[in-house]
Amino acid sequence: TLVKHQDFEILVENSKCSPLFPGERDNYFHFGMGHPPMCANAVIIKLNNDALKLKQRKEFFYNGEEFMNLPFKFPNRIVVKTVSSIWITARLPNGVIVWWEGFSRVYIDINPELQGSVKGLCGTLSNNALDDFLTPDGDVEYDPIDFANHWKTNQDCPNLGEQFSHPCDTNDNLRKE
Repeated sequence: TLVKHQDFEILVENSKCSPLFPGERDNYFHFGMGHPPMCANAVIIKLNNDALKLKQRKEFFYNGEEFMNLPFKFPNRIVVKTVSSIWITARLPNGVIVWWEGFSRVYIDINPELQGSVKGLCGTLSNNALDDFLTPDGDVEYDPIDFANHWKTNQDCPNLGEQFSHPCDTNDNLRKE
């Protein structure tokens, strides 16, 4: 869960990134990552009893039904439109704007009136860094990995492990002098 509010929720679905070229998967292990990186493959916006799913390749679904033409205003007043050759936005009735480039990047603009009333992986936006790692249960985590594990929406996904070493530390022989 990226952002959770009493009226809406914004989630991201992740999957392993596909290698861009043959042999790339071997580089993950060579550079100390131990696993392929994760990519966002969809953003889900829940508002009232409705769900808008923004998928890769700029496909989107509203309550399971695919929509093709933009701009589009949904019955719950979410407006989805193309704002550039790269980005589409979904504007919620409360002024929250979700930016999605249809591949793996998502940005969220929160209306200032909502600051301090949200929580999730994006923090509380309360201007108090001490409560940014607020868990769904209302506890404050101090470890970023434990914090992220609390916000998983699919409990079948494995927990994040320990932080990985920096590639330069793992492969000292590749360090530029």
